[in-house]
Amino acid sequence: MKKLRQPIRQDRLKELARSNPEPVVQELLWEILRLQWMLDQDRQDIELIRQAWTEEVGGSLVAIHVMRSRLIGETGK
Repeated sequence: MKKLRQPIRQDRLKELARSNPEPVVQELLWEILRLQWMLDQDRQDIELIRQAWTEEVGGSLVAIHVMRSRLIGETGK
C-alpha cells in the first residue's frame, strides 16, 4: 500500500477554518472533521469487539488487529 501523509491535526483544521472563510473550504473542513469523528467511533467499536472476542472466544482475531492498527492515529487528534 502507498505510504500516506500523516493526518491533519484538529488544531490545524481549526486554524485553516479561521483563515479561509470561503464556504467551500468551510464545507470541506467540516467533512474532514466529521470523517475523523467517525473513524474515532469505529476505533472505539473495534476495541469493544476485540475485548468481547478475547473474553468469549480467547486469543485474538487477526482482522480486528489489522483494522485497529490501521485506525490508530487516523483521527488527527
